[in-house]
Amino acid sequence: MREISEKFVKKCKDDKMKGIFRGIFISLALLAGGGLRGWCATPEFIDSLRTELRLRNMPERVLFLPLALADQRGDDGREGIWSLTALDAIRGMGHLSSTAPSQGSILTAFGQSCTISDSTDIRFDERISSEIALNRLQELFNEYGDWNMSIVAYATSPTALAAMDSTAFANAPILRSLRNAEEEYSENIPAAFERIGSLAAKRKAERLAFLQEQAALRKARLDSLRKRQAANTDRITYTIRRGDTLGGIAARYRVKVSDLKRWNNLRSDMIREGRKLVIYR
Repeated sequence: MREISEKFVKKCKDDKMKGIFRGIFISLALLAGGGLRGWCATPEFIDSLRTELRLRNMPERVLFLPLALADQRGDDGREGIWSLTALDAIRGMGHLSSTAPSQGSILTAFGQSCTISDSTDIRFDERISSEIALNRLQELFNEYGDWNMSIVAYATSPTALAAMDSTAFANAPILRSLRNAEEEYSENIPAAFERIGSLAAKRKAERLAFLQEQAALRKARLDSLRKRQAANTDRITYTIRRGDTLGGIAARYRVKVSDLKRWNNLRSDMIREGRKLVIYR
């Protein structure tokens, strides 16, 4: 029973480590395989985004929100030009899957269909992520009735917004960054999106380097753990007594008779008093 328990614990530890590595390498694959590799918005994309804002009665200043978000980004798991969280993406995809894109929506702006793969992080798809981001902003506006409050809640969280007093809200970093982006790029929106792409590419490279470093650290820890486990294996020297049998000795130390014979180069079950046996546990 003890042998089974020890094997089970060891298997759980190995499975846990495999799971950790699997998660890291999936993340590396997503970052390497999909994302904003030198992404730069085309005039068609910007025009379609403007059209979408008009159709939704959203202020045009939302055009500059991705740049403001890029300037505000911390290491909070947000990704893509709209700084979506994983939860935003999952919830947004559920909404998109249950509703057909409206005429003129970003998803249909180029007359293209969006094929979504399970292995793709859709936060890096500018068209799908834009649709999800605008839907989320619209939801927040329906709740608050104020675009500034909606933008702050989007950039932080509704909980963080609720905790702000009037002074903190007026000085919210995202609103300051949004004003700066509007002032600097109002006459050159393509340049704003070019900067968004460069910031996103830089963040992606930093994230990839971080994940690679973490993978290397975890591998080193796993190698060290395995070495310690090997070094800590108990090695016992047993002196055979009168009346002993291999089966009895094996049962006493919870090992197999076949292992006893292999460790001690025994060809049969015959043993003699006084001989020493090596036992590993």
